[in-house]
Amino acid sequence: MDKNDLNIIANKIASEGIEIKNKDSLKDIYNLNDLKSSFDEFDILINEVKFKKQEVTLIFYLGLFNLIDFTEIKSWNIKKLDSYPLLKGGLIKYF
Repeated sequence: MDKNDLNIIANKIASEGIEIKNKDSLKDIYNLNDLKSSFDEFDILINEVKFKKQEVTLIFYLGLFNLIDFTEIKSWNIKKLDSYPLLKGGLIKYF
């Protein structure tokens, strides 16, 4: 995952809303067979971002949440992920 991938996700969210209808292009960005590697890649990328880290994190997760089943999310321990505080901040800003 790189900054271009995040731009693709952000543009999809901007044009289609939070629930993205055309999910095929997102499947190429996230490694759904190994989500740990997707989170690891994102952790590296977010450290390179200088501004709006919370918003970028929210974009990453919104794209991911469009691809996976809600029951999978419930089994994660999101609070242990490095990006959790940024996600929480992004959600607070959004709502």
